[in-house]
Amino acid sequence: MNFSYKLIRSRRRSICLLIKEGEIVVRAPRLAPKIIIDRFVLSKGDWINKHLKKSSVRFKRQYKEGESFLFSGKEYQLKIIKTNLKSPEIRFNKNDLVALTYDSSKGFLKIQIEKFYRAKTQNTVQKLIKKYEPNFSGKVTIRSYRSKWGSCSGKNDLTFNTKLSMTPDAVIEYVVLHELSHIKEKNHSKRFWALVKSSDEKYNEKRRWLRQNNDKLAL
Repeated sequence: MNFSYKLIRSRRRSICLLIKEGEIVVRAPRLAPKIIIDRFVLSKGDWINKHLKKSSVRFKRQYKEGESFLFSGKEYQLKIIKTNLKSPEIRFNKNDLVALTYDSSKGFLKIQIEKFYRAKTQNTVQKLIKKYEPNFSGKVTIRSYRSKWGSCSGKNDLTFNTKLSMTPDAVIEYVVLHELSHIKEKNHSKRFWALVKSSDEKYNEKRRWLRQNNDKLAL
């Protein structure tokens, strides 16, 4: 079977591939022959088919009573309470994520719950930046990404995923440290990962948690 893929050449020594949002992405050395790359991709056929199938079955939120939502790594069940409040409220009560709302439609609840998580992420991220980089002067933005957890621009403005407040405290801390490290190193070189490790020796555990729990981190 032949696979179509996106090829990215760079100053690397080996070939690797990944599935990103349903697309096969291959990273290869600049001078690697195309025939060698094609053989490599073909040799990974079973792995590719398995992960393409997995990525095609996306978890879709229903925003219904009893649905499970993560917050700080812990699972909560959505409880919807109809009220006459002009301003909807989202809050916790023991093991429940409670939505006090006059409108229980899927679209309305989605907006309110995303707004709740965005505010929680913003608050935590700002505290962590202040802790590790008290002189940081760039912009901090929280936005919805499907698969990216954060980014650092050329001007050192930082952007983080709304869903980060769903992850354990140690994981969101790792993501913040990761992006702060990009202020000094804009790539993912050995120097960059050494910077990350100097702040968080167990960063690989957090990266693994994000990979293993990605399907649960949906809004």
